[in-house]
Amino acid sequence: MLESARKNAGRSRVTGGWNKNQRDRFDRRARDEYHASEAYGSADRSAVYGSLAGELEEFVTLIRETPEYINYQTQKKKISENPELKKAADTLRMENFDIHMTASDEDVAEEVLKFAENNEALYRIPEIYDYLSAEASFCKMMQDVFDGILNGILEE
Repeated sequence: MLESARKNAGRSRVTGGWNKNQRDRFDRRARDEYHASEAYGSADRSAVYGSLAGELEEFVTLIRETPEYINYQTQKKKISENPELKKAADTLRMENFDIHMTASDEDVAEEVLKFAENNEALYRIPEIYDYLSAEASFCKMMQDVFDGILNGILEE
């Protein structure tokens, strides 16, 4: 299982929509920070924490530059211009979430198909479809990023 996690962690930067420049910057920073943290030793943790805070700001900037984030923000702005559509999209998301959280593993696929059939008309509205698709894509990218961080930290 750890081996597949390593493979996923390595791919997350690629499949998350990062361009080559962003990947190179991230890899370079990770390498440089590792060597810099060795010099701090355990005596000066505040310097390490300060450095991490700075790196976090750059990491957030990298995430905000991804196509997934930009598209999500664009679609969020579009749908927010129509409160009725925004409310419908939010309701769809919550009902879909509830199905995934409450249905048994055997029934979830059937429940999701039934849910999709019952709400087909709403999914055909371009603003709702585009918003929910952009949100799902951004969430998937963030899940890959979090998995990559966790796997990198736990890697032995």
